Amino acid sequence: MKKGIMKAVEGLFQKADQTEARYIEAQERKQDEILQTQLELSEATTIHKDMHKMYLLNQVSEETYEVEKLKVEALQKKLVDLQRDMQIITEYQREDVLEVIAELEAEKAKGGKEYHAEMDQLKLDLMEAKLVYLQQMKQAKEKYDVLVSPTRKIDMLKIKLGMKKNSYISDSFDALNSFSFVNGGHESLIVTLPEVSNSLGYGRTPENLEKLIQGRKGKL
Repeated sequence: MKKGIMKAVEGLFQKADQTEARYIEAQERKQDEILQTQLELSEATTIHKDMHKMYLLNQVSEETYEVEKLKVEALQKKLVDLQRDMQIITEYQREDVLEVIAELEAEKAKGGKEYHAEMDQLKLDLMEAKLVYLQQMKQAKEKYDVLVSPTRKIDMLKIKLGMKKNSYISDSFDALNSFSFVNGGHESLIVTLPEVSNSLGYGRTPENLEKLIQGRKGKL
């Protein structure tokens, strides 16, 4: 994508992060208020209950009882208002995030052609790497054939003279399709689907293969 569009998109992502941070702070602050009010309401309810009992026993006046009753009602209303505020904050957060998403989609649409062109280029780069890989195998086959040619020719002469029945020189695929480690095990030349998935999907390459190549480079 063009640098201008990428810069705009990055700016919008920063805006989204900042918006989320502000709302999280507001929600945490409101939640603290709710918890504090719930605590106060619990204490006031206990006092109100005791005061109601004393009022019924004619130990306190109606005016005294009404004061505690009003405290409970006020805290109940405050708690309802705070919980409504929390809900409204969540709704406002959703609206603001949707607004940022709309802006992001608009910016992304501006670079639609460039995006698809770059995506195709990535695929072509991988196809080129595949071709290079196969061409290198072709070259390896040619070098292998040259390397074993004398042995093959000797075997053919011995077969003609009846000195042996067959030549047991492996073809290039059987000979070169894996590398055996001194301490056991081997690394296959064939790239498997899980290896492609790990590299392309998760950014991981085979550890044994890395060690093998690093060890080779260390000997050069």
